[in-house]
Amino acid sequence: MNEVQVFHLAYASWHGYEADAETIEASFIPYMFAERVPWWVRSFTRTVLRRDREGTLDPAQFGISRRQATAQDQRRGHLYLIGLALALLILLYLAERTGQWLRLTDCIFPPCA
Repeated sequence: MNEVQVFHLAYASWHGYEADAETIEASFIPYMFAERVPWWVRSFTRTVLRRDREGTLDPAQFGISRRQATAQDQRRGHLYLIGLALALLILLYLAERTGQWLRLTDCIFPPCA
């Protein structure tokens, strides 16, 4: 969740209806450049923080639900993990080959004998 979404949730919570983008932007620009937070955002965030401390915070009350990972999301995650592992192995291989090319005789990577 980003700050603009917090402004949207705060506005809807305080005023009882959702604001259009221009209304939120008019309040968000002073926040972004001069750190002036509207009173309805302060009230909303205080309420959220208080409920979180008390253990009574329910994100569903604000229309926020945890997005379930799809099979495509899981495949993409696995591919990123495999790609990261391959990149690390290639980096280690290149470092070892560079050490041989520079004729370094000292141990570079553990385990050293």
